[in-house]
Amino acid sequence: MALNAKCLRVSCVIIAIGWIIGTIFTASYLVQAGVTAISIFVIYEYYGYLRNKIRYNDE
Repeated sequence: MALNAKCLRVSCVIIAIGWIIGTIFTASYLVQAGVTAISIFVIYEYYGYLRNKIRYNDE
């Protein structure tokens, strides 16, 4: 019984550590994806702004 309880405790610790690491990886991945999406949007908007500025300056 003591052996089973010890194994159960070790399993819980391993699962908890894995869950924490998985949560951190998932969060960092989501943050990275969000930053990438925002960067692409900002670059696209800035490119459109420059394109319009050049177009209107030519006219």
